[in-house]
Amino acid sequence: MADINKVWLSGLAVTTPLFTKISERTPLSSFSLQINERFRDKTGSSRVKPNIIEIESLGKNAEQIIDRVKEGKRYVVDGFLRQDRYNEVDKIRVRSFAVYPDDSTEQHSYLDGLNQAIKILLNSSDLTSAISKIKVLVENT
Repeated sequence: MADINKVWLSGLAVTTPLFTKISERTPLSSFSLQINERFRDKTGSSRVKPNIIEIESLGKNAEQIIDRVKEGKRYVVDGFLRQDRYNEVDKIRVRSFAVYPDDSTEQHSYLDGLNQAIKILLNSSDLTSAISKIKVLVENT
């Protein structure tokens, strides 16, 4: 069986992309992606541990990253792991093939609200009161 080095990550861009050239013809861009790890500790309390992952892109993709990626927005990264050693320290990062906006959170929120509104309408015999309940639902989101 062959080794596979393939990574899909989804997270929040926590830095503005930096653009440099590693040679005269090879552009490089990099930014940091925060991926939250959710778990329960020994006491059963919910915890979140932020993992910061360095993302790099080369070539045409590097130029697109500068225009597309904005700090504070969510993205999906398609790439592979890359490990290098600098000054006796291993540095692991993801070399990306592509970076896409991740609007799945907004889509899920929208669909959840829509499903709640449909349930209110189906369970109500009075359209006016159903509309009032939906307005309250929308105002609270």
